[in-house]
Amino acid sequence: QEEERERRDNYVPEVSLCLGP
Repeated sequence: QEEERERRDNYVPEVSLCLGP
């Protein structure tokens, strides 16, 4: 479960830039 959280944090910034908030 911890590995999934780290992967989300890794690709979160890219999606945040596209979505915004």
